[in-house]
Amino acid sequence: LEEVEELAKSTADLTSRIDVLINNAGVFDPTPPTSAQGYEMTWAVNVMAPFLLTRRLLPLVAQGNKPRIITTSSISRSYSL
Repeated sequence: LEEVEELAKSTADLTSRIDVLINNAGVFDPTPPTSAQGYEMTWAVNVMAPFLLTRRLLPLVAQGNKPRIITTSSISRSYSL
């Protein structure tokens, strides 16, 4: 998730607004490792990372022209309980 924080900061350094934010990261590993923060990696990448990135970039999205946020799901949704 540190990379997400870095991405949000570098994005904010480059632009003053975001018109469309598309979250499209996904990973699935049946025996997943854990993130540096101790979260199961599929959860960290598919759920936590898009949420964190959106939260950090929300001020820029609010400045956008007819702003939109789109989040896609990955194949791992097929394996959920």
